[in-house]
Amino acid sequence: MKQMMIFAYDCEGVIMTDRVLSGTTVTVAYYRQFLQKLRRKMHANRPDLLENSFLILHDNTRPQCGKDVRELLDRYSW
Repeated sequence: MKQMMIFAYDCEGVIMTDRVLSGTTVTVAYYRQFLQKLRRKMHANRPDLLENSFLILHDNTRPQCGKDVRELLDRYSW
């Protein structure tokens, strides 16, 4: 059985992981929620990342092209 995971990490280690439930598709809405959770996690545990510019690599995904996700990334200045 395949298992889809989403990882957010930097050179200091893993910031957040998300195990996508079997049979679930990562839609624009799902990915947007992940990014919102990631920002809260960064705010609580790694606020220095929010103060500096950083790079997000969307490896092998399409939801980042969705209007809601693009607007969220713009709002966060990511």
